Amino acid sequence: MTAADPVGVPEEVKRASINSYAAARTALDEVLLALPAEAPCGGWTVVEIAAHVAAWERRAATLIPSLAEGAAAPGVDVDAFNTAAAAAARSVPASETLAAYAESRANLLAALTGAPAASFGEAAMLQQVEMERGHCLEHAAELRALVVGPGEAVP
Repeated sequence: MTAADPVGVPEEVKRASINSYAAARTALDEVLLALPAEAPCGGWTVVEIAAHVAAWERRAATLIPSLAEGAAAPGVDVDAFNTAAAAAARSVPASETLAAYAESRANLLAALTGAPAASFGEAAMLQQVEMERGHCLEHAAELRALVVGPGEAVP
């Protein structure tokens, strides 16, 4: 079995990929939802980070069907995409952004769960899942740094 020949990819590979993303998102949820929405973090607020993650997850959920068929993910202007996500968070109440954040997780998990196991042998699919997982872990670490004092280890 290779990425070019995904026939025979076991259901366990699919489950492991989905569980890996879900665990990373849970790690992010635990710290993000414990902080005040307007707490600053880098150049953004906590709620802007939630909007940013949700926007990428919505994009990923819409790409999953084509990635499952072996298509490559289309390019995106990352800076413009991120700027638009943060701006959107500033234009609505934090509660709406946090609701969209929760919904984006559910939608991405549904898309991944609905994809055939064989598609998890496709390089583009695996890269997308890994990107979402890494993205969640990156922001979880960034936000955890807000809750520890100077010189303390980030849990």
